[in-house]
Parts: sequence; C-alpha cells; structure tokens
Amino acid sequence: MFFIGFGLMLACDPVEEKISRDRNATLLFSSDTVIFDTLLSTVGSITKRLRIYNPNENALELDLNVGQLENSPYTITVNGLEGKSFDNEVIFGNDSLTILVTVLIDPQDQDNPYLVKDSLVVQSNQNQYDVKLVSYGQDAIFISQAEFDCDVTLTAERPYVVYGFAVIPENCTLTMEPGTRMLFDNDAFLAVSGTLLIQGDTANPVILRNSRLDSKFENTPGQWLGIYFQDGSTGNQVSHAVISNSVIGLSAGNPDNTSEIDISVTNSVFENMSFAGIFGTDVNMEVINNLIYNCGIYMVANFGGGNYTYYHNTFVNTPNSFIRDAPSVQLANWIPVSETQAVANDINVVMVNNIIWGDLEEELVILEPLGNFQNEFDIRNNIIRSEDTSWEPDNFISVSRNFPGFVNTNNRNYQLDSLAFARDIGLDVGIINDLLDVQRDETPDIGAYERVDQ
Repeated sequence: MFFIGFGLMLACDPVEEKISRDRNATLLFSSDTVIFDTLLSTVGSITKRLRIYNPNENALELDLNVGQLENSPYTITVNGLEGKSFDNEVIFGNDSLTILVTVLIDPQDQDNPYLVKDSLVVQSNQNQYDVKLVSYGQDAIFISQAEFDCDVTLTAERPYVVYGFAVIPENCTLTMEPGTRMLFDNDAFLAVSGTLLIQGDTANPVILRNSRLDSKFENTPGQWLGIYFQDGSTGNQVSHAVISNSVIGLSAGNPDNTSEIDISVTNSVFENMSFAGIFGTDVNMEVINNLIYNCGIYMVANFGGGNYTYYHNTFVNTPNSFIRDAPSVQLANWIPVSETQAVANDINVVMVNNIIWGDLEEELVILEPLGNFQNEFDIRNNIIRSEDTSWEPDNFISVSRNFPGFVNTNNRNYQLDSLAFARDIGLDVGIINDLLDVQRDETPDIGAYERVDQ
C-alpha cells in the first residue's frame, strides 16, 4: 500500500504547473506599450516594469526577445537575468511574470529629440505578442568637473549636462542665450568666480535643473546643489531663468564694500529647493519680478549685512514636500560662523510690492541686530502672512487662507484671480512689465503678476 500510494503521488503534477500546448490558451499584458520619458544619450534610464499574466488553468511556456536583438538599445531582465533574448520561460497557471525594461541610447548627433523604438516580442503556443518600446533620445554636451574657457556663450541647440561641478573663472564671463538648458547630475553645482549672464526671454527662458527627466523627478527638491557666486564675483545677471529642484537656487557672498550691484535677478522662477531659493550674505543684490515657491527652509535669506532691493516678487511657501517651523523670509545683519561667534555688517533692505506668503502664522522676520552697525529696512506695501500688527499700516497683513488671491495654490498657479486682494493696490515703482511681460497699468498689482481681465 505504501509503494502504490508513493507511485501515484509522483505521477500527479499540480494542474497549474502542467504546460499547455493549446493555441487558445493566451497571455495578457499589463500594457501594450512601455514608454520612457526623454532620455539623455549615453545616460542609462530608470527601470520600467511590464507584467505578463497567464489567466489559464495550466502553465504556458514562452520565448521573449527585443526585436532588434543585440542591436537594440533596450535590455530586458527576466527572473533576475539581464539580456536581449530568453527561451523556454514558464508562467504557471493563474500566475504572472515581471519583465524589467531599460534603455541606453547611443548619440545620433542631433539637436532635437529623436524617437527610439523597438518591441518586446513574446511567443507562446504559436501565438505572437508585440509590446512597443518607445522613448525619445536627446544628445547633450557633457561637462565634468571642468572650468569654462573665458568669455563663452552657451546656446539653446543642445542641453549642457554637468557632472560634479562647472566653474566660471575669475575675470571671465559665461553667457547663456535664450532657451539654454543646463542640467545637473546629483550633487553637481555651478560655481561663479567671474560673471554669469543668464539672458533668457519670456518665450525661451534659460532652464537650470536636475538631469533626470523622468516624470517622477519633475518636482523633487534637492537633486543638485545650486549656483554659488564666490567672493569677488560682480555684474551677474539672472534674467528669465527657471531654476528647479536644487538645494539652493542661488547663494552669494561678496563682502567687497562697493556699491556696484553684484547680482540682478529678474523675471525668474525658483521652485522646489530643499534649503533656500535665494541666500545672500553681505552682497549687493536686486530682485525684481520673480516667483519663489516650495522651499524647505528659506525662500529668501539675507544674513551678515548687505544691500538688497525687492520689487514686485511673489514668495509663496505652502509646500507639501516639507515640514517647516520658521519664517520663510529672514533678514539679519549678522551670520554665525561658529557656535560662539558671528560676523556682522551694515544691512540695507528695500521691500516694496511683494507677496510674502506661506502656511505659517509668521513668514517674515527681522532678527535682532548685532553690534553697532547701520541697519535700514524700508518694508512697505507688501502683503505679508503675519499676525504682527507692527507691519501695519505700511503693509497688508493677514493669516486668512489665500488672502492675496492666487488662482490655485494646489496647482502651483500663483497668478491672481479676478477678485484678488492684491489687485490695484501696488505702488508705482517704475517696473513697467510683470514676470510674464504683461504691462502693468497705472494702479499695479502687488506681486510678480499683473492681472488682466479678458
């Protein structure tokens, strides 16, 4: 009895493991197309997943390959093994198989993005299935731990990708024309010892952002370090730029004790900074018609003295990426250099027609001055998220939700709606056009945007 039962047990395979040769036993796929976002040539992609389902009672055997085999830029991984072709893979009944897909695109010496496609071919029981593999390639100019030559102009034809760092040498100028794109690898940065001229326009801003173009990295802060202006760097212009997803948008420290403007920042957007949008230490800076939003700690920080002018900016910090406990805009004539020491200097700040808003009860603070220095603050006609009545009557304060009147903060639209409180209450400070090059009327709106009803 024992041997009869043992023999029967060996002969009885589970039904889900028995391979069917029936052509009517077909497979299902989680998608008919695997799509990658635009990818830089020579830079590997993220991994995409495709699931193949066997809805049948019995197991199915299948062969898989990318259509162009060894000539394909696409690679698949099956059961932990990477390759271009796999034979005799088995999916048990009512089970599935996960296929991992990656792509590495060869340069094609083209300025514009180009289509890169192939297919995943699956064969089982005389049935053939084709899953499209689609991506766009983008050729780029790569810069790795390098110093620019003197007086170089970057253009819009291809993006520039920085690994490690790129340096503008002392007494040299780097110019970025409209539409220039500079993409930064993880922890990469741009150091400016000379002069940086970012000269975008409304239709073709200069883009500085992370090098990962996949949608999951589109709004992720802290992916690169930022732009750092060194001591002695003067005459810098940042106009019509979009600076995204870094630790700091721009950081400047320039104690040269001259009245020359070190950095002019106009008509630009700073978004998704893990630390600060603009961080200035004893620098001469003018900031006009800019939008700064979603910053981990500071939208604007001016410490250690300096001269700063802010006209018609919109600073909004209602992020869902961070938990904050300190005001987003902070001003002080001192900055700590150790646990027991600080450096202090004269500070002069002019803030007119700005929106300073966020999700804390106080979003603007002037820290107690240190030492016997000249501290001048001309802060008037701003909308400030605050309960501190000392800002009145020169400014408008509130803690009411969306008091300025933004169109939609959830969608990051910080233009003004038709009934916005910020409309028509600005002072005429001679800034004719707004961030989008819309002309302001004789009663300008507060903030970077002028509302024009259609």
